[in-house]
Amino acid sequence: GNLTALTRLDISVNRLTGPIFTSIGALTALNTLDISSNLFNGSLPRSMGALTALNSLNFWDNPLTGSLPEWIGGLTALYSLSFSTTQLSGSIPVSIGNLTALTYLNLGHN
Repeated sequence: GNLTALTRLDISVNRLTGPIFTSIGALTALNTLDISSNLFNGSLPRSMGALTALNSLNFWDNPLTGSLPEWIGGLTALYSLSFSTTQLSGSIPVSIGNLTALTYLNLGHN
């Protein structure tokens, strides 16, 4: 899209449905993304791996499925990551060890 300078996107606590839009990967200036408390489903789009400026990523309370993707470890600026109360399954990727700035990690209630 045309919102390439956008640094914060908060669409939390709505009734948004469907898969997470793949075009989100074009918002490369984002440092905060909060889509919590919606009805997004499906797996996380690979395009999100391009969001390397992200400091805070909040997906809690969405019926997301699949597993935490390996590309999450490439988001090395993250200090806050929450995927609680989703339907993610599987193992935590080894790449999460690359998130050396991470001070908050919430993967509860999955």
